[in-house]
Amino acid sequence: MHILHLTDAYSHGEGSIGHAIDTCRRGLDLQGIRSTLVAPDSGSSPVNPDRIAIPARLLPGGGELRLLNWSALSAGVALALRGGVDAIHVHSPLLAHAAGARLAARHGVPLLVSWHGPVEALLPGLDRYLPGAAARRLGRQLTLARCRAAHCVVAASERIGSRLVSYGVRGRIEVVPEGIDPAHFAAGDGRAFRARHALDADRALALLTGPRGAQAHGDDAQWPFLLDTIEQLRAQSPRLQILLAGEMEGADRVRYRVRAAGLASHVRVVGLDSRPRALADCYAACDLMALASRDDADADAVLRAMAAGLPVVAIAHQGAPDVLRRARGVRLTPDTAPALAQVVGRLAANPRQLALLSREARAECRHWSQATMAERLADIYASLRPQATRRDLPPVSRIHAARVKTG
Repeated sequence: MHILHLTDAYSHGEGSIGHAIDTCRRGLDLQGIRSTLVAPDSGSSPVNPDRIAIPARLLPGGGELRLLNWSALSAGVALALRGGVDAIHVHSPLLAHAAGARLAARHGVPLLVSWHGPVEALLPGLDRYLPGAAARRLGRQLTLARCRAAHCVVAASERIGSRLVSYGVRGRIEVVPEGIDPAHFAAGDGRAFRARHALDADRALALLTGPRGAQAHGDDAQWPFLLDTIEQLRAQSPRLQILLAGEMEGADRVRYRVRAAGLASHVRVVGLDSRPRALADCYAACDLMALASRDDADADAVLRAMAAGLPVVAIAHQGAPDVLRRARGVRLTPDTAPALAQVVGRLAANPRQLALLSREARAECRHWSQATMAERLADIYASLRPQATRRDLPPVSRIHAARVKTG
């Protein structure tokens, strides 16, 4: 089987669309499925016959999406089609989608459309250039238009799938998270990390995070709850060390906010690069992760931490990632900072309970692995082939398809 992937996304850092596609393709390779990627030229990508780089321009307000050169894009997809493809899988809503839909219709090939986030997140400039209501209306219209031609829509989470249904998408929707490779995060050097950042080796350390890493910590809407959680942790568990860690570019802003709140002596802020080794060292240094967020938390960050054996404490709310609501190794608390801090403090003071939850977290990650998610996606591809006999998909992948059919 040969799958053609198309995207307007430029970045390949952790949490990006490009990273999700790379993870997907590695998993498909393990399933014996060949894939070719047509994507913007990053300028540093090595020559690869299974990756076709397309010249692209910066798109104001487009986030990680770029404006592809249409002539080069048309030539690139024509080159990829020479060997024949079994499906076209589009991962972004701009010119890559237009090219994919056009080719799928012309050649009678199944078209899949992946949503790695809502349009508002993929195109942050919508809110900058349009009033809120107009931006939401345009986002909804663009989403519906892009889903209309698809034989199957693939949502990266149940929350995204639910949003697609609420927008009015009426077709087959399958939920397939990105998945991770647990081995990348299971052998970090926690001692070295603590030594580098002057963290006490004998005191418990809690990794405190918000909805989308360090940059989100600086977001005004999220900061009060995060500050309140830190204050509660300091009051309830004075010996507990607190770590805020995330992308390096957001670290200085976070340090400023911590100092302005008078909490610099109680919180260590660390900027990390996106290499798995750096993240693994950070996770290995910590005893648990606490999600101080009422917003949509980063499910991939949760899975990476669990792969390293970190128990996760989070508030129970509607936007909680699927993994939090289903997984072992997780403790959910009422939606208040004191309740969150209380559970974190109790766990940090109970090594036996931490060890039990750590084992559960590592075991749970196997159900969310890159290989497992790739197998689900391979089943979907197979089901779209002419006269294919569809194998039963895991329950999590059927949930939104069932809702659409009965709605």
